Amino acid sequence: EYPNKYRLEFIGDSITAGFGNIGVMPCGFTTATESAYWSFAQQTALLLGEAPAANISISGIGVYRNYGNAGPSVTDPSMPFFYSRSLTGDSSSAGASSIPPAMQPTVVIVNLGINDFWNGPPDQTGFISAYVELFKTIRSRYPSAMLVAATHAGGDQQGYVQAAYQQILNSGEAKIRYAEFPIRDWSGCSGHPSKAADLEIANYFAQFVRNLGL
Repeated sequence: EYPNKYRLEFIGDSITAGFGNIGVMPCGFTTATESAYWSFAQQTALLLGEAPAANISISGIGVYRNYGNAGPSVTDPSMPFFYSRSLTGDSSSAGASSIPPAMQPTVVIVNLGINDFWNGPPDQTGFISAYVELFKTIRSRYPSAMLVAATHAGGDQQGYVQAAYQQILNSGEAKIRYAEFPIRDWSGCSGHPSKAADLEIANYFAQFVRNLGL
């Protein structure tokens, strides 16, 4: 078993991945301007005593529909489809369910929803249903983990995420929290959070996790 009581899993999109965080606009995507190390996910883990962390994030991914899609797409599925896999392109990979209990995360932070709003609000019922089902899947894999429904303050998706979180609470789920984090600097490539923004988000989440009292 890991000695650190904080074992983290982050589920998200390009913001969680660190898209463009070490570039400065104007710039588009290149591997030279994306750093998983400087992502808020990895920096949160470092602030928590170099806690082990998994970062499951795909640029453009949504919880109900992906960036550029009018609705759910069979040919371009959203995060609930990919979450069950260890390798996104391999349908036979076992996914998170294969992680031994002693190595499973104690905290799972989900930051999804911004891509669902790429051209306006998606179907609210569909979004909430997909969000709730994703959390049910996470819970089935990690019976003891604290789950976190996260979104950035002021984002268009904020109300939908809050509604989904409330529905999960109302279902009887007790080990779940809502987190609303700041993004003040969007000067990374293609209007993404910068390295400075990622560091600020990491400080927010490190304190948030400490306050869970695990």
